[in-house]
Amino acid sequence: MRDPERLDKFYNEIKEIHKNNYPDWRIGQFFNNFLVWHFNKYGESFYVEDAKFIERLNEYINSLKGKE
Repeated sequence: MRDPERLDKFYNEIKEIHKNNYPDWRIGQFFNNFLVWHFNKYGESFYVEDAKFIERLNEYINSLKGKE
C-alpha cells in the first residue's frame, strides 16, 4: 500500500499551484480543464504517479501563460 502521508504534500502542492495561478477558478473547473488538456496530450491520467501528475499540472499551467 502506498504511504498515506504522501497525500498532504501532494494536495498542498496542488493547492499552491491553484492559488498562485487561477484562484478564481472553481475546484471542479481547475481539475476538469487540466484533465481535458492531459487527456488530449497524454491520454488517460488514471495510472499517472503523483510526481508526474504535479509535473504535468505545472506543464499545463505554463502552457496557459500568455494566452489570457
